[in-house]
Amino acid sequence: MKFLRDLAVRNYKWDAPYATSPIGTPELVLHGGDLSHTWGCENHDGCRNVGDEMNEVWDILYDARIPMVSSFGNHDWATAIGTGNEDMWNSANPREARDEWIEANLVSFRTYDQNNRVTMDFVDASYVKSHRVAGSNLVYEPFRPKGTPGQTVYGQSMYKITFRGIQIASFNCAANWESYDDRGVYSAEDQLSRLSSSLDKNKPTIFFSHYPIDQVSDGTVQDKMKDLIWSFPDGSHHFSGHTHVQTKRTYYDTSSNPPKSFSDFTAPYPHEWRGRDPGVYAVLASPTQGILQVKTINIPGLSTGDACGEDCGRCHEGFSSRYQGNRICGRVPCRGSGAKCNSVFGQCNECCNGKAPCAWYRFGFCRCR
Repeated sequence: MKFLRDLAVRNYKWDAPYATSPIGTPELVLHGGDLSHTWGCENHDGCRNVGDEMNEVWDILYDARIPMVSSFGNHDWATAIGTGNEDMWNSANPREARDEWIEANLVSFRTYDQNNRVTMDFVDASYVKSHRVAGSNLVYEPFRPKGTPGQTVYGQSMYKITFRGIQIASFNCAANWESYDDRGVYSAEDQLSRLSSSLDKNKPTIFFSHYPIDQVSDGTVQDKMKDLIWSFPDGSHHFSGHTHVQTKRTYYDTSSNPPKSFSDFTAPYPHEWRGRDPGVYAVLASPTQGILQVKTINIPGLSTGDACGEDCGRCHEGFSSRYQGNRICGRVPCRGSGAKCNSVFGQCNECCNGKAPCAWYRFGFCRCR
């Protein structure tokens, strides 16, 4: 987040024909999901709080007056529910069938619901906070999932966004991502139809979702997405994530005259992934011409063992550990034979071969084997 916030001081420039123009502070950030890996809802302490997530991570952008709207990813959702697993509802008594399924699979359905509610709340909060930051420059319309009247529905919302005259459409996680409640599982077809009908077909449009188009599980929905984007003017493209690997796929409609095309830009991972450099896309866009340029910006990372403090999101390995009172990138290195440690503060747990016998009167000051 700090890297994005401070992008203007890093002296990046657009490529030709805009090479004389610097890449400044982002005016809007689109995040493609995979925020949390289940928000820790399986832990006894309960789910991670949306407010804490905002305060500790995303407010770096919001406090700098940079709006950020987010999708969610498959890691943010309890994927056994609402993604095609209708078997538990194929019964005259859906609640009984649900309870039988829970017992058979030894899972806590309530934990699933809690996880998915936090995910839904986070995505909604990103839009609310972005509107507060950008005011009338960012307006949005959500398209909520539908379920059985009187039931609490868990599912994604799709969004139409207008940002400084630029039309943006979010499929959220995927254009076919199902919703569910206590009585059944529901297709996203109606949501996709409502979103599509709301868009101005005369405006170049930015589309985005977590899943790349070719990763959407239903080929019919893939075709609907392609037909929809082809129906917009040149300069309309799709952005995605999920695979952790930067990719560009171009789709051609040869049946039109002249032939039309758009690209699906899959973003790089924000930290190192299997030897690939971390990065983000910088997108130059116009309300009338659509997307003018997409440029990859590599994020300079921190190597294993580097002190990272409050900037551990730049660790190449994607995680950090506490070591000798500091936060470092990667796993905690073990302490070699004869190294000093203090068992009271847990330092002797860092010994490569365990700690040597240590008298009680040494107040925890010991050495490693």
